[in-house]
Amino acid sequence: MADVQGPRITFDPPYRTDIAMAINEDGVDDVQACRLVFVHQHHEVIQREILEVLWNHPLDRGQALRGTSEVKVVVESAWPPPSPTINSSAWPTLFLRLPAKDAMLAALHAILCHEFTHVVDRLDPGFGLSPSAEVPSRVVTLWNHSIDARLARHGIRVPHCLEEPIDPIVASVVAGRERPTYAWLVTLAGEDVADNDTRP
Repeated sequence: MADVQGPRITFDPPYRTDIAMAINEDGVDDVQACRLVFVHQHHEVIQREILEVLWNHPLDRGQALRGTSEVKVVVESAWPPPSPTINSSAWPTLFLRLPAKDAMLAALHAILCHEFTHVVDRLDPGFGLSPSAEVPSRVVTLWNHSIDARLARHGIRVPHCLEEPIDPIVASVVAGRERPTYAWLVTLAGEDVADNDTRP
């Protein structure tokens, strides 16, 4: 990776050089200790991958992600699945679910590319989705399929499990669309969303 500047990446729980002392502090239970150890072991890998994706995201044509000054990574204890999620209406916070094993790290780059594409789409006026809109689950399924197909055209294969089954014909239509809009996904999903929650 090229030597690039920023954004600043912070962790919650924070990175601790005195990890042995930290996990033995009063009030730290087993779950909290696991989160601390995970951040301590992998924070450099996570930081490097986040920076790489922010600076070289293949679908970020306007380079909007490069303009962010900070990304906060919140490590949660949850299972399944072992993957990051981004609430792009609360950008720039990344919620990283703590896996039972480190298998997630092998696919971290591809998973981050997928999750940050949700942010890229929301930041794109042409996509037409307001940052605060709640997206129906059926639309999310089609959106995820669209993102995975777009990334696949750039050689990025995302180990992503769709939330709901998609009719093969609909899946083919979604996968073939290079620049979908939110209104188009809503219509395709058959959802009745007030004003499609799109920007004026």
